Amino acid sequence: MNSSSPDAPPARFISGALGFAVLLQLGCTNPAPGGGSASPLEPGPRAEARRGAETAFRDGPESAEETRQPRTLLEAPECKGEGEVCRELRAAAQALVRRGGSGAGEARAHLERVRALGDDSPTLYLLRGRTEAHSESLAYGEGRGGAARALIEFEAAIERDESLLVARLERARMLLSLGRGAEAEAPLRQLLAAAPEDAEVRGALGVSLLSQGQIEAAKLEFERATRLEPTNAERWVALGATQMLLSDLSAAEASFRTALHLDAGSVRAHADLGSLYLLRAETRQGRAHLERALHLSPRSPAVLTNLAYADYLDGEFESARQRAEAALKLDPTFASAWLNLALALAAERRLDAARDAIERARKLNPDDPRVATALEDLHALENVSVK
Repeated sequence: MNSSSPDAPPARFISGALGFAVLLQLGCTNPAPGGGSASPLEPGPRAEARRGAETAFRDGPESAEETRQPRTLLEAPECKGEGEVCRELRAAAQALVRRGGSGAGEARAHLERVRALGDDSPTLYLLRGRTEAHSESLAYGEGRGGAARALIEFEAAIERDESLLVARLERARMLLSLGRGAEAEAPLRQLLAAAPEDAEVRGALGVSLLSQGQIEAAKLEFERATRLEPTNAERWVALGATQMLLSDLSAAEASFRTALHLDAGSVRAHADLGSLYLLRAETRQGRAHLERALHLSPRSPAVLTNLAYADYLDGEFESARQRAEAALKLDPTFASAWLNLALALAAERRLDAARDAIERARKLNPDDPRVATALEDLHALENVSVK
């Protein structure tokens, strides 16, 4: 049975249920705690573009790399002195850069010694915030307790020095991680006035705008960010996401392929390119990219959800239901997974269960237009069943 079968839900229900794996990328890598750009936080959504390096907190005299103008506010060099405080701050930063998330405990120990030495500088709070954020997702709305704690630390740094632009940018990034996109817009625009050529600020502003449904404006920011830093794969993914949302599928495909050329291990590029193929009902190509994304990030609810949709398109309704259920086990708050589950249940003629799944999606996102569409199409199916 395929999706054109009279037993399958209407096509409008199908398109409404597709949940893109576009989780509103920040389009920027996670910074090294000392100011340099380090590896992204996640093996999946942040991709494996490990381009970073320690450009701050080095021992010895400043190098040309350290004294140059920072390419981004996140790379602004920090404490370069030879006193005990600076040595402890450097050690904390290096623990995180060299050991990743597992170095957070060591970094905290160094920062506690800094506090014991009587230091109450903005730099201390900046590094404490980066320590808390080090194991957090930088994808929109995926931040948890670490992002919330980091936000408090960055705000403490700003209270001590409002001119510390790096702390202000970090605060905005944490707002995005916590899903507070509208709140991040004003501080990002202030930063943009101070640093109009900063690709990190442009990318973060694009995410803020996209989270508010300003897709055209977000696309412009992502375009500017890719021009400023054309080698950043995740910004190309973010640009492709906006192009896909604007139904410019050819341009979106080109952006995703550029991202994969830059980073063949980009989960989001594979996932979103796979989603694009599903929109074209090209399930073989779509499934190949989605399966690759799942291999790279096996616990991604978004990828599982879109694979469920691919199963549906191929008439594999039981598999579609099982994949949607697996996605919901990982994240029961993922509305797209509930809508895909409803789609599969409706195809199995379990209409009451499908309605329950749609209602779960509505409780999570009451203003989501896909919910109203799904309910309308389910009602049409129920009327057909009665006849």
